[in-house]
Amino acid sequence: MKSTADILTRLRLHAVGILLVIGQVFAAPSVVADELLIDARQRDASYPLGVTTNWQTLPLDTQIPDEHRWQRRNSDLINLGTSQDAQWLRIRFSATGATDASAFWMFSLGTSNARVVDFYHAVDGLQLVSHHSGSGVPYAERTVLYRQIVFPIKLIPGQHELLVRIEHGSSLSLEPSLSTRSNWVSRVLNGELSIVVYLGLVAVLALYSLAVFIRLREPEFGYFALCLGGAALWVMADTGVASQLLYPSHPFIHPFALRVSLGICLAGLLLFSRSVLAVGRSSPALARGMVLFGGCIAVACLFPVFRHFP
Repeated sequence: MKSTADILTRLRLHAVGILLVIGQVFAAPSVVADELLIDARQRDASYPLGVTTNWQTLPLDTQIPDEHRWQRRNSDLINLGTSQDAQWLRIRFSATGATDASAFWMFSLGTSNARVVDFYHAVDGLQLVSHHSGSGVPYAERTVLYRQIVFPIKLIPGQHELLVRIEHGSSLSLEPSLSTRSNWVSRVLNGELSIVVYLGLVAVLALYSLAVFIRLREPEFGYFALCLGGAALWVMADTGVASQLLYPSHPFIHPFALRVSLGICLAGLLLFSRSVLAVGRSSPALARGMVLFGGCIAVACLFPVFRHFP
């Protein structure tokens, strides 16, 4: 049978070991390198890159952050808050395997709402390419994929470093990934199909409600059609469909479209709720208040437009 002294000694050793492990974790360097090894010979693969991503908020005129200013992020999903400054991402990984001249991989941020994204790709310290994307890129400098924020890179063997500079002005959720061309195309097609199905259902409901409103003069259907129309416009703006189809040459309309469509949706929803719940019969004052509040929401969403066009 073990004595009390032996038990205490073992507990002390376990405590020291736990403290050493905790110290190793907190003393780990903030620069991440060589954590991801990619075989470039694969034909259908995708890698999440958030585990090797660092980010830093810096002034817009900053070229590249200093080494000690990078911060470690351990999540595949990166949430960037509202900022008027530039935010940087750095991703490091190693690639092996010989590739032919057409074996390009696609680096994606998982969003299409950033205003300006500058992308730099270097291998073994030598910069290979740089690209610009986003809705704020000047018209003469845009590429075919300027709204999808995806960059083709050549995975030659070596130590790769991706630097991404982001200007957005509003909150963003990023999910960086590196995929083969076939994998990326299949994911894009699936995403576009879901958007088309969703917008199709919303359009059918909105047109049906509008037709019933015109025929029967029931205000509930008109309010519901207004709500669905605003929701459809917001989805189109949020996914980048509106900027590609409705205003491809006027990127400054994008933030206005988001705010105005959201205001239309909220105002229509408020009026629809007021009408369906028959608030006016039980409390006329509350009904007038809901109408006034809905109008205030719609006007408030137009304020950015008023500020842009004095």
